[in-house]
Amino acid sequence: MPLEIPADRRAYWLNVLTNEKMFGLLAMDPGKQEQLTIDGSLDDWNDLKDEEVTTWQGQVDGIQEMKMTHDEAYLYIGLTLDQPFDPDKAVLRIGTDTLAGGSQPDKLLPGRTLSDGLETVITLGQDEESQVEIAKDYDFNQRLYGKDGYDMLPDQQSDSADPFHPWNLAVSLRMTPPDTRSAHPFMNEKVGTLKRGTTAPGQPDTDSLTAWQYNGNQVEMRIPWMLLGFGDPSSLQAIDYGPLKNGREFSTVAVEGVTLIPWLTDRATKKVSWPGGEQTTLDLKTLPVYSWQPWEQVQYSERLKLSYEKMKKSYEKIPSFQIE
Repeated sequence: MPLEIPADRRAYWLNVLTNEKMFGLLAMDPGKQEQLTIDGSLDDWNDLKDEEVTTWQGQVDGIQEMKMTHDEAYLYIGLTLDQPFDPDKAVLRIGTDTLAGGSQPDKLLPGRTLSDGLETVITLGQDEESQVEIAKDYDFNQRLYGKDGYDMLPDQQSDSADPFHPWNLAVSLRMTPPDTRSAHPFMNEKVGTLKRGTTAPGQPDTDSLTAWQYNGNQVEMRIPWMLLGFGDPSSLQAIDYGPLKNGREFSTVAVEGVTLIPWLTDRATKKVSWPGGEQTTLDLKTLPVYSWQPWEQVQYSERLKLSYEKMKKSYEKIPSFQIE
């Protein structure tokens, strides 16, 4: 994948957007897979070491605190609200800032201005709207496959004026092989969708793709590093805004970490609760940066996938594999 930069550090983190890393019957899960269950309850966060969790208690009406931790695959965020979270009545958003530049979330945060633009916005609400969106000028899919790159994107995607785009990933490139009568169209898929469910085994809504869940006044999520713009979280390198090298390659820049800006929007009244309080502007430098130490050693756990038992039963039906 052209977004895992530098390439020689791919072994130090797990990009869950790369299907090649998910093949096989034996899963190599990231470090906190066995410690944190995404189920909406933050009780298991209490078992983490104090130095592994950063807690932010800003003055945001409706939000008591926000906890953050991470592993080789995800940034984990846990929020405790003043009231039980109801996606039908409120929308929870978290803006992320890693680099200078980005887009102002005008439509998502009306009447308010940030001192710097955002790279991405996390939206949690009704299932069909829960997703990560990426700033127009930062959009990797647009930059690599648009007019300034391979020029494969359809015009309606290239010309979108929205400040934030859906997080799309190319799954098929346009090709017209010579000496054939066939052609392969360009295809991309929306990968920024955040699925609600649980990672607890044996539950009706158990799903390995689960990204978030709420339980009472607690909201828990895990966001893949790639969706936040990181080319290599193990060395804190984010993909930058610079032009593509040779029109084909991204570059990365070392960052301090990621600043998270949470806000709640009441669907009925349109009231917004954000770190700026009654002010219409917010200096992002007044918010803490979630940072971590670079790592050279990975933590992981092994797990047999559900497909293992199915494969085992299939092999047992083959005469040459049957044991007398």
